Amino acid sequence: YLSATYTRFLADTADLRDSLVDQMSHPVEYVSVVRKLHAAGIDTFLEIGPAQVLTQLTRKILQHDPAV
Repeated sequence: YLSATYTRFLADTADLRDSLVDQMSHPVEYVSVVRKLHAAGIDTFLEIGPAQVLTQLTRKILQHDPAV
């Protein structure tokens, strides 16, 4: 999902390029994207990096869901 548009990634190269420009020029709506992904049935979130900043934020966002 693209956080600027709340839609799935695009297959068309030109559309993807335009979306990347939008993505880089707008704030990331991480809370909204996590909620939308979860509502769509996504239940696994993977963070790759030295810290667990997004992991902790995701847990906080979904804290009221007993499955998380």
